[in-house]
Parts: sequence; structure tokens; C-alpha cells
Amino acid sequence: MLKRSPIFTCLLFLLLLLVVQASHIVGGEMAYKFVERKGSKVRYHIMMKIFRDVYFSDPTAPFDSFANISVHYNTFFKRFASF
Repeated sequence: MLKRSPIFTCLLFLLLLLVVQASHIVGGEMAYKFVERKGSKVRYHIMMKIFRDVYFSDPTAPFDSFANISVHYNTFFKRFASF
């Protein structure tokens, strides 16, 4: 088995970095607004805004078709509902 020097390994790693490319969204915002209460049921309007980096990433990168949203109690991070 050939013994590789640390310099060779570092150079190989740096060359791989030149070839690797990724694109992704940058971030987003989520807000909610109380709509109504009917008995024990409560309704909220949830709005999500997703931001994309149009200058340095691929503008054709697809968005996810859905988002998992969960509501948790304040104590012990117990899940209340998932949407």
C-alpha cells in the first residue's frame, strides 16, 4: 500500500473543493395570526416567506413542495400538533 504524504492529501482536498458546487435557499420568515376560537378549537393563519440567493446560487434550484410545521407546548417541548 502506498504511503501518502500530508501535503499530497491537502492538495487533493483543495482540488476537490474547486469542483464541488451546491445551491440552496438562504433563509425565511414564519409568522402566525389568530383567526378565531370556536369552543375548544382555535384557528391561526400561518404565513411562510422563503428567501433565495439569486446572485450567488442557482436560480433554478427547486423549492420543497411542502413544509413540516409543529406546534409545541411551552413546557418540556411537548408536541401539540403537526401540520
